[in-house]
Amino acid sequence: MKIGRPATKRVGNKKLYAVHRDMKSRCNLESHHAYDSYGGRGISYAPEWESFDSFFEWAQEGYQEGLWLDRIDNDKGYSPDNCRWTDIRTQMRNRRTKSKFGPCIYQLPNADRYHIRVYADGKLHNLGTYETVELCELVRDEFLEGVAA
Repeated sequence: MKIGRPATKRVGNKKLYAVHRDMKSRCNLESHHAYDSYGGRGISYAPEWESFDSFFEWAQEGYQEGLWLDRIDNDKGYSPDNCRWTDIRTQMRNRRTKSKFGPCIYQLPNADRYHIRVYADGKLHNLGTYETVELCELVRDEFLEGVAA
């Protein structure tokens, strides 16, 4: 780390800068597509993380390419005590879900079939429709392992 140079100007920080920007947007911008799940339900971030430099200093402990920012307790905000770096599979399992069948698996209306939708790499992936929850879990997990690789 170069002394005297802001973290935003250091080479190689684009990914961390995007993570920081997206965290703040989810908490602050009512126009953000995920605001209702974050700022809209009271999720905020530690005041010291308003500054990217402060977030960057914290991120140096444990961050490596391919890891995702994860809140340990999803009912609490982003802070050094409640955040960690995890692989995508761990991060996807540590989430609130509207589905009674597990993360990313939904039962189709008026049918005995189940559909998988996963949000990863900034996109919604529809992974198909299957006859059992167990098969959905296998397909979902294989997909997440591929994303994490």
